[in-house]
Amino acid sequence: MAGAYRFTCDPPDAHLIVDEVDQGPCVLWQGRWLGVTAGTHRVRIVRDGFFPQESEVVPNGRRVTVQATLRPVPE
Repeated sequence: MAGAYRFTCDPPDAHLIVDEVDQGPCVLWQGRWLGVTAGTHRVRIVRDGFFPQESEVVPNGRRVTVQATLRPVPE
C-alpha cells in the first residue's frame, strides 16, 4: 500500500466512493484504515439531499484522516 485513509463524515451515513467503487457508509471508516495503491485516486462522499464532496488524493506513504462535512441541498 502506498498510503491509507480514514474518513470522518457529517452526516456519518454518507457513502464513501473511491475510484467509482462504493466503500459503504463513512462511519465504517472512522475506526479503520482504507489502504490505497500508488497513483491518483478519485474520492467522492455522497448522500441523498446533500451536495457531494469530491476530490483527488495521491498517497504519500502516510496515514491521513479526511474530514468531510456535506452541505444540505436547499428545499
